[in-house]
Amino acid sequence: MKRWRFIIGCCIILMVILILGMSVFVRVKMQEHIIGMKAAICSASMRRIGRAMECYHDKYGHLPPAYVVGPDGKPAHSWRVLLLEFLEPELYHEYRFDEPWDGPNNRRLADKMPFYYACPADSKAKRKRQTNYFVVVGPGTVFPGAQTVKLSDIQRPHEETILIVEAVGLGVHWMEPRDLDWETLSVEVNDPTRPSISSKHNRYGPFVCTIGRGSFRINELSPERVREMLLIAK
Repeated sequence: MKRWRFIIGCCIILMVILILGMSVFVRVKMQEHIIGMKAAICSASMRRIGRAMECYHDKYGHLPPAYVVGPDGKPAHSWRVLLLEFLEPELYHEYRFDEPWDGPNNRRLADKMPFYYACPADSKAKRKRQTNYFVVVGPGTVFPGAQTVKLSDIQRPHEETILIVEAVGLGVHWMEPRDLDWETLSVEVNDPTRPSISSKHNRYGPFVCTIGRGSFRINELSPERVREMLLIAK
């Protein structure tokens, strides 16, 4: 009798261990699936923004400037706002270009960030209406500042020329005319010491978006290759 009780007790313990193990396994798999889904949404958002840039070029004959300057000569409006003409026309018409991005009227739009301007894996940025998608601003890049670039100005293959990059932790409001600075940018992906192309879903990203090719991961690209793809000259 005691022997049977012992066997039954061992079986119960084994069943409990098995159930706990299965629950942990399922939980881990579910988390991986959720992260993968968020990464897929992030990639799709970048493709959407990239297509809007191409629409801008089709209409105006050049890509949008990184920013539009105000009367004081300082950056006043972001390329993200300019693209609203093709992404969110109603929101675009609510925005006023006769005042800065954080002016009295435009402040009322601060919480109306389109969902595709933030990576769903970065809950903090989404909550604070901060963006995860940037251009790299500086001489020799696709976005030299307030100046504009035509696709015909780009000397390297378009599908190898980066338009938009993903980054985390920069604390930039989606309407703010501020991006990654070429002079201070680290071309090492996920560099913890300097502003860099980075992501909350490192296994699946970070993503960049090029002309025509769409968005893709750059985890395996060397820093030298990333540097090349950010410049318009070969």
